[in-house]
Amino acid sequence: MAIVQRLGFITIGAKDLDEAAGLYSKVGRMVETGRDGSTAFLTGGTDHHWMRIEQSDIEEVKRVGYDVGNAKNMADAIQLLKDWKLAYEEVALPNGEYVQHRVRFTDPGGMSVDLFYGMDQLAKAPDNDGINIKKFLHAGWRSPNFDETFKFWTEGLGFKVSDQIEQNAFFMRCDDRYHHSLLLIRTNALTPEFGHICTLVDGIDDVMRIRNNGLKAGAKLRSDVMKHVPSGSVAVYFTDEKRKFDFEYCFEHAQLPDDHQHRVLPMKEAVGDVWQAEVRDPELTSA
Repeated sequence: MAIVQRLGFITIGAKDLDEAAGLYSKVGRMVETGRDGSTAFLTGGTDHHWMRIEQSDIEEVKRVGYDVGNAKNMADAIQLLKDWKLAYEEVALPNGEYVQHRVRFTDPGGMSVDLFYGMDQLAKAPDNDGINIKKFLHAGWRSPNFDETFKFWTEGLGFKVSDQIEQNAFFMRCDDRYHHSLLLIRTNALTPEFGHICTLVDGIDDVMRIRNNGLKAGAKLRSDVMKHVPSGSVAVYFTDEKRKFDFEYCFEHAQLPDDHQHRVLPMKEAVGDVWQAEVRDPELTSA
């Protein structure tokens, strides 16, 4: 059983809180739940936040937060960090973080991670004005020291591989059974490079409304509407140009049974988007 239950939130640094919050409200369809000094919180569901935006001189993704669900899983996670000899900071009832218990550490590939449980809840999900948001779904990044990092997330935290693209990209699920809560990509770089976050919506109408309203608001697409082979989801991607990562919206992202057998897929464009697959021209026969 996985220690991690689901993706909880990400933390980004921004020079201008109003600019960053505006991007993720106008385009990202999240609602600001409050500000504590130099930190803004936004959500698309009943969780207090899916995103924390911290005032910073550096525009960047700072941390990824995963929910472990309960005190027992947190104790298991802390023991894991001790076994791996990874330094960590533990805080119960951390001030201004809206969770009951939080542990912060750096994984073997250099990514800063928060594990937590007991996030404050809103009485109801925000009204997203015709866009039905279901879940803060997954995060993905390129990781150095890949083999050890992969082992930490799988053998340690209990993620299971759903599919992989050759030996380069691994789609991994946690206890919520969605096809992936983490996409880990091999890199020769010395530091991790955050790639994207994904929010699950209800259907194609929601994807297209987000797409069209985002474009009207001046946002830049990284990739237009596409269908992924690994998860089966239909998605659109916007780019956060200042923080240099992408934010995706998708629907029909599969939940998998425990006995799912993962596939090894080729490194081809049509794996990322099945609609890019070449279609043979029909053969003409003479009369």
